[in-house]
Amino acid sequence: FIEKLLRVDVKKKIQGSLRMKLLTLQALATNMQSRARARQVAEAHYDIGNDLYEVMLCSRMVYTCGYWRDATDLESAQEAKLDLICRKAGLAPGMRVLDLGCGFGGFAMFAAERYGCEVLGVTISTEQQQWGAARAKQRGLGGVELRLQDYRDVYGRYDRVVSIGMLEHVGWRNHRNFMEVVHRCLKPEGVAVLHTIGSNESQK
Repeated sequence: FIEKLLRVDVKKKIQGSLRMKLLTLQALATNMQSRARARQVAEAHYDIGNDLYEVMLCSRMVYTCGYWRDATDLESAQEAKLDLICRKAGLAPGMRVLDLGCGFGGFAMFAAERYGCEVLGVTISTEQQQWGAARAKQRGLGGVELRLQDYRDVYGRYDRVVSIGMLEHVGWRNHRNFMEVVHRCLKPEGVAVLHTIGSNESQK
């Protein structure tokens, strides 16, 4: 279905309603991912109960795409993705890691369990933070802290900064601000790993 839509370039054929055109103008003229607006979006999309997510996601509640090269199911695809990110970041025991946009804390707990890291994860979703914090406590992962906090308000110095599937939600007006947060939180010899969905077209 998606392949057929792409082949006929349906994006150019849909004219859109007046309401959609006005929303597009609003997005061009204002910052649709301000602190207040980001919180509203989180409440509408993520703070609606976890029943759906528990059914459609893996046991770690990882919300982003898996790594399917050698995987046989969703569980192994997500574990492979998390391990690939850990290896790209060069994680080692005792490192302090910042996870920007941690979701339910799947990466944070994986990095603590498999690589012996201390991880701070931040999310603006109350449901995600509560679910993840309860799971980390249940697993006895005292080195994992999942905080209800906007990424723009994070300070401290970390050996590694990781962000998985978050930049898509930041909005192009906030890309510089996001990278400034990564820069100020990363130690001079640190490594940042940014996993995101890209496009060949500018959204400006």
